[in-house]
Formats: sequence, C-alpha cells, structure tokens
Amino acid sequence: MAHPERDEPGARGPSAPAKRTWVLAPALVWTAGLVLVGLVGLGDFITGPFMSFSVFYLVPVGFMAWFGGRAAGYAGSLASALAWFLAQAGDRIMFAHAAVPYWNALVELIFFLSLSTIACALKDALARESELARTDDLTRVANRRQFFELAEMEIRRAGRYGHPFSVAYIDLDKFKEVNDVRGHHEGDRLLRDVGQSIQASIRATDLLARMGGDEFAILMPEAGPEAAAKVYEKVRAGLGERVTSAFPEISVSVGLVTWLAPPASTDDLLRQADHLMYAVKDEGRNGVRHRVVGAPS
Repeated sequence: MAHPERDEPGARGPSAPAKRTWVLAPALVWTAGLVLVGLVGLGDFITGPFMSFSVFYLVPVGFMAWFGGRAAGYAGSLASALAWFLAQAGDRIMFAHAAVPYWNALVELIFFLSLSTIACALKDALARESELARTDDLTRVANRRQFFELAEMEIRRAGRYGHPFSVAYIDLDKFKEVNDVRGHHEGDRLLRDVGQSIQASIRATDLLARMGGDEFAILMPEAGPEAAAKVYEKVRAGLGERVTSAFPEISVSVGLVTWLAPPASTDDLLRQADHLMYAVKDEGRNGVRHRVVGAPS
C-alpha cells in the first residue's frame, strides 16, 4: 500500500455555482394540479358558454405531467375533462342530441391525454439526451464533462462542511502498444474492461469518469487518506484479476490526492492528481503516489 505524502493546502478560490435540479414532491404536484383544475373549471363556468376556456386546462395538465409523470398527467387530464363537462352542463346548453356533450367531453379527454403523453415523452427524451451528454460512448461511464460538474459541486460541499475527499487519476501504461499490435478493436475492448472493472471496485458514492484516451479519474466524496487508499487497493486488485490477465502488457500509473482542505478549482484538482500520475511514469510506471493536501505540518 502506498504511503501518502503530505502537503500544505493551496489558496482557495471561487468556483461557479452548482446547477440545481428542481424536484417537486408528488403530493405537492397532485394537490397543486388538481387545485388548478378546479380554478380553471370555476372560471369556465363563470364565463359561460360563449367564451372558449379549454386552452386554460392545458396548464394544470402540462404541470402534472411534467413534474408528476404519466400517472399524474393522466389524472389531471381526466379531472380537466370532468371539470369541462360539468362547466358545460351547468350552462344548460340545448344540444341537438343528448349524446353530444358526452362526445365533446370524450374529445376533450383525448386531447388532454395526448398533451400529457407528449409532455412526458418530451421530458424523458430530454433526460436521455442529458444523460448521453454526460456519458462516455465507449465505456458507458461518466465523461469529462460530468466529472467536472460533480467535482465542482464536491469542492463547494467540502468547503462548506469541512469534509475530506479524494481523486485518483489513472493512466494505462503501454496502451498504444495494444492498439498497434492487437488492433484498435482490442484497444476498445481493453478500455471497456477497465471501465467495468473499476466501476465494480469503487463505492456506490464514488464517480468513475473517462477523461479521454486511456485516462480515467475517480472522484471519492468524503474519502480521507485511509478510505482513498482502500478504494485504490480494491481497484488495483480488480484490474489485476480482470484486465492484466487478458492484457499482461498493461499496467496502470496512478496519482491519488486527498484534500483535507478543498483545492481552488477543478483545474487545480486535476493538475495535482495528473502531476502525481506523471511522477509515477517518470519513476518507471506501474505504481501509485498518494498525497494528502491540507494536513497539519
């Protein structure tokens, strides 16, 4: 097991605010949506039969579908169609046939259900697009963009609560030889195997990202020196069992940094881990250097 070096904390600096994802409680969505339906229905009744009010039902239907999912959207559609029907019935309009108001209510229901389905499908598509934008196509682990976003959040969280965290920067030694001798298809298989092996070895709270080429990074929230070293040992053992048995020419050089005081930025974070990784390569590859930043002198 590597012995961690100790270093003094660097200067802190501002970082960009973390992105927020707004999530509403299901009970709030249902309550607010149905209240909106009731208010629109009341307005529909008050304005009478000569003013079209159907378009305003789209607001609660769209709100419930977007924030509550399909079940909430369909419930909002049914409630809206019922409110529309009751408003029309209250106006006591004379129709040529008794079935006309029921037919109109059915058409309104189909319209609301269609809107709800489209809203849910659009939200799902946007979620998939967002996930793909943050996932490496080849290895199916996180990509560099997602790593930077979550590392920035972790820096801010560590600064606020005083929690340590660690980052391991991993480079595959002699990866070019695999591509040159075995072919790029084998190089791709190696990268996928490395991603799957590391993913199976890290904690559920850790993030593995492919940073480009044959380089990977592991973000370990709330991991002090001992916890980070244990994660690295599991990763090393997993790679030995799954990867180097199939690719014996491959080894890894790792720069492992634990911050007891957060770095100034994500660029500083990666710079320190990358510097340690290259120090391992300069010493002959196939090893790890571990530094603890922010420890008492």
